[in-house]
Amino acid sequence: MAAPLAAHQTETPDDSEQRAKAGTKIVLLGTGGGPRLRVDRAQPANLLVVEGTPYLIDCGEGCVTQLRKSGHDPAALGAVFLTHLHLDHSAGTASLGAFRWTLGAQDVLSVFGPPGTAKFLDAGMEYLSLPGSVHATEVRGMGSMKNVIRAQDLSVDSKGAVEIYRDGRVRVQAVNNSHFYHLAKVDAGFGAIRSYSYRIDTSDRSVVFTGDTGPSKALERLAKNTDVLVTEVMDVDGIMAQFEERGGFTAAQLLMIEKQMRAKHLTPEEVAKLATAANVKTVLLTHFTTPDGDKAAVAQITARVRAGFDGEVIAGEDLQAF
Repeated sequence: MAAPLAAHQTETPDDSEQRAKAGTKIVLLGTGGGPRLRVDRAQPANLLVVEGTPYLIDCGEGCVTQLRKSGHDPAALGAVFLTHLHLDHSAGTASLGAFRWTLGAQDVLSVFGPPGTAKFLDAGMEYLSLPGSVHATEVRGMGSMKNVIRAQDLSVDSKGAVEIYRDGRVRVQAVNNSHFYHLAKVDAGFGAIRSYSYRIDTSDRSVVFTGDTGPSKALERLAKNTDVLVTEVMDVDGIMAQFEERGGFTAAQLLMIEKQMRAKHLTPEEVAKLATAANVKTVLLTHFTTPDGDKAAVAQITARVRAGFDGEVIAGEDLQAF
C-alpha cells in the first residue's frame, strides 16, 4: 500500500542541522509482558525519538503517565504504531487521545495498526466523550476531543515487508508475524486478526520492534542487518511451573498451553536464533513474561540469550533510554 505522507514543514538550515545532531534514541516506557498489572514494570510501550520527534510503538495502560515520566509531551507525538490489539499493548490509546486534547494539542495524531484499530479507537474515544464534554463545558474553545486523534487499519500479509509510513524523519515497514497463527482464518467482526512487527529506519539507526510473536521468517527478514532488535521474551518454563502449581489442569491441557506459548512468543533461545540469523548488532529485551516478582528470572533469561548470540544483549527497564 502507499505510505501515508506526513505534512512537511519549512525548515531553516539551522533547524535541519539541529535535528541531525539530535539523532535517534530508544526509550522503553513499559517493559512488562502480558495483561497482568505489575508494580515493577508498566505495560508495553516504546518510544523512538528521532531528531527530537517521538514516535510511539504500542500503548499499554498507563502510557500517558509513562510518557510524562520520561520527559516527553503526549501532545508532541509524531505517530503511533500498534503491533496488535491485545489489551496490554493497546489499552492506553484512547486515554492518550483524550489527554492530548486536554493538553491543548491542535494537530491530528495518526494511529496505525492491524484490522480493527480504527473501530477500537472510535469506540474508546466515544467512551471518554462524556467526561470530555464536562471538561469542554468548563474550558471554552476546546473543540472536539475526537478531532485530535484518528486511526488507520493496515493490511499486511505474511509474504514480505510493506512500507506503511514515511515522513521526513522515518521510514516504517511492517510484516505480519506469527503471534496469531492459530487465528489465521478467524474474522472477529473487524477483519483478520493480525499481529505486526515494525522496522523503523532513520538517518542514523535502524530499529525493529518485534511486538508479540513466535518464531517468524518474515520477522527474520525484516530484521536483517538492523542496529537494534527490541524484542519480547518469555520464560516459558517459569510460567508453566506456575500453571502446574496452580493445579486444575490435565497433563494434556498443560501440553497444549506450553505448545501455544512456544509458538506465539519468543523464548530466550529463539531470540538468540533470530538475532543471529538476522545479523543484528544489539538485542534490547523487553516485554518480560516471567513469574511475578521473579527478578532472578530476568537475569537468567538475559544469560540464555547471550549464550546463543555474540552481539550485545541488554535487559531493559522502564524509562531507560538507549
